[in-house]
Amino acid sequence: MIIKKVFIIKNLKALIFLFFLFLILINSQDIYAEEYEGITILSEQVTSEFPEGIRFEANFYSEEKLSDVRVFFQPISSDSPQYAYLDLFSSEFSHNGDLFYRTDGNRYIPPGTVYDYWYVITTQSGTEIKTKLKSFTYIDSRFEWESVKEGPITVMYHGPMKSRAITLAKAAEESLEIMGPIIGSEIKTPIVVTLYNNNSEMIGAVKSKSMTTSRELITEGQAFHSHGVVLVLAGRRDIGTITHEITHILVGRSAGSSGQVPLWLNEGLAEYGNMDKSISYIRFLEWAMDTNRLLPFSHLKTFPGDPNLILVAYGQSRSMVKFMLDNYGPKKMSNLMSELKSVSDIDKAIKKIYGKDLLTLESDWRRSIGAPEYVPPEPKLNKIETLDKQNEYKILTLSPDEEGTDISSVPSSDSNEVTNKNSDKTVGCSSSGRSDLSLISALILILIFYRRDRNKI
Repeated sequence: MIIKKVFIIKNLKALIFLFFLFLILINSQDIYAEEYEGITILSEQVTSEFPEGIRFEANFYSEEKLSDVRVFFQPISSDSPQYAYLDLFSSEFSHNGDLFYRTDGNRYIPPGTVYDYWYVITTQSGTEIKTKLKSFTYIDSRFEWESVKEGPITVMYHGPMKSRAITLAKAAEESLEIMGPIIGSEIKTPIVVTLYNNNSEMIGAVKSKSMTTSRELITEGQAFHSHGVVLVLAGRRDIGTITHEITHILVGRSAGSSGQVPLWLNEGLAEYGNMDKSISYIRFLEWAMDTNRLLPFSHLKTFPGDPNLILVAYGQSRSMVKFMLDNYGPKKMSNLMSELKSVSDIDKAIKKIYGKDLLTLESDWRRSIGAPEYVPPEPKLNKIETLDKQNEYKILTLSPDEEGTDISSVPSSDSNEVTNKNSDKTVGCSSSGRSDLSLISALILILIFYRRDRNKI
């Protein structure tokens, strides 16, 4: 009888232990045991602490001392892993590893990046053990995220934005299907879109080239092709934004690096793929034609700093890409993108694919829109004469169309000239123009006081 009671008590204790162990396991995805050759991973977790960094934590059991533990990680859209060493704290057979990988400053990682990661454990005897591959998403930890999925597109959202997220996911998938064959890019690799509800949320997430940019611009979208991530600001133009940025991802995939592609071609394709096009670029293109201010494409590897000329550059780029596709077909364009993987000279690439150089192609385009032919300046022109010609440009004052003017959707690899001098939704005078006005006002005040003093005398 006593033996039976002891047996029941022991079983009861075991059941209670198993019950609590079960509760722990179902409430934590990070606590488990993985066994390798003489090493057991008792627990491990990855925590997003955006924007500061990513925290890796792991607890190992090993009777042999550990020499070091490295964690390897890479975006799922990349095949170039990075690694870093965990700080190890050992006590007998227990070894706790910790690493905080900073992502601020030059190590910026866009929120929504999906990473594959694994550990390589080296024992004191030199044995290396590689753990199995796992994945995690580097999220913006300020918010609780949900997601919707359409094909390879995942849209992450928070708050009452599910219906909008579904609409954007469908538009992005449609954009992939339309622009993928044109650019010659594969469209199966997943893309994550992180959707922000307002500008104050977006400011804390985007990669800004300067504090001035953060204060003065509303960034409506950014694309990171090497991470497979797009950031989008929700609003009335967000379908145009997401399809524009998705095209940048495809350009980066097709050409190997979006930096290989001149800005006019990159932005021209992105605007061609924009499913909610603004008419502002058409207006500025017409203005440039009427005032002989069209910019030669050989100068549009980056865009100018003047806000008016930026919009001209966007209008030209979209028009030129449309001309190339209408007259030569999408196959030529996809061949051009493929050629740019190995040839960074756009003139050589165009000549090989289209059988004519960039200047001739531009002349054909100009004729098609009724613009005068571009004649390159004579080599004898010195720098002073060139500067004088540039200074002939006048500031245009033209109100943007009803839908606004989106000039902020520029990939992070684009030039500082474009990003730092764009102004939010408006087209107006540059800062130097405002300084001249202040100087004139000061001179007028001095003259008034001078006359008043003379009258008193």
